[in-house]
Amino acid sequence: IASAKFILHNVLLLKSTRERLFNTIRDVSTFCSFSIMLIIAELCGSIVYTSYYLIAPIVMESLQASWLLIFNSICYLAMEIFPIGVMCVSISRILTE
Repeated sequence: IASAKFILHNVLLLKSTRERLFNTIRDVSTFCSFSIMLIIAELCGSIVYTSYYLIAPIVMESLQASWLLIFNSICYLAMEIFPIGVMCVSISRILTE
């Protein structure tokens, strides 16, 4: 009986700790949501801008682009997409918990 009380106490303690952690994360997410929205908006604009300079030499034959410029544009585009991808994966993991 003593071990059952001990287990019950630990489960209740774990539940309250999880609830406090959830409330803290929720408060932080409401505080940071506007700034994250601005960052996503800026990254999406940069992705469109970089994509234009990546596709323009392929579509318009009058523009000549070297392979180095195309490779640089692809790497820069991947660098801009990476934070959005990481954030989407993190959010989906949090939502599934």
